[in-house]
Amino acid sequence: MAYQQKDGNGQTISSATYTKDPLGRTLQTVTTYGTNLIHTVAQTYTTDGQLAGHTWPDASASQYTYSQGQLTSITLPTHTPNAPQ
Repeated sequence: MAYQQKDGNGQTISSATYTKDPLGRTLQTVTTYGTNLIHTVAQTYTTDGQLAGHTWPDASASQYTYSQGQLTSITLPTHTPNAPQ
């Protein structure tokens, strides 16, 4: 699956592609802005099919915890803006 956004001259402004698993869940989203900025986000799922987490372009990750099928906590990535990597 993919999309493209174009300006009035037909030039691509942004585009995205989505990688899906056999169950139709999004595993990866790659968004391109202009020609130079590419943003990739990966998603994982629990064995029950619930969203388990995201991995962001800087390799940081967020995690989701469930109890009896209910979301109980979200752990956000620790990130220092503009820190050397």
